[in-house]
Amino acid sequence: ASVESGVVENVPLNVINNVNNYGISQIDFKDVNVTVNGSANNISQVSAEDIDVYFEMPELPGTYDLPLYVKSTNHPYVTFILDKASVHVVVVEANQ
Repeated sequence: ASVESGVVENVPLNVINNVNNYGISQIDFKDVNVTVNGSANNISQVSAEDIDVYFEMPELPGTYDLPLYVKSTNHPYVTFILDKASVHVVVVEANQ
């Protein structure tokens, strides 16, 4: 089977490891487009709900360019490429 590619648009960003319950006062974007590579049959089964795009909450408030990560638990035979590698965020304490 030849390798095909497709694009899943508007996949929302998720935040992990927000142990201090910080807020985000500014973020450059809230979703990304994800290119999916694999066989046509496998690509056709992937939707935005299957793709987890996330960044890790920093340990301290401040302004950051945070790397984006992508994973999918139920599609092991395709690869994912994000249209953006990082996101610019301003992290604030929860009561601000």
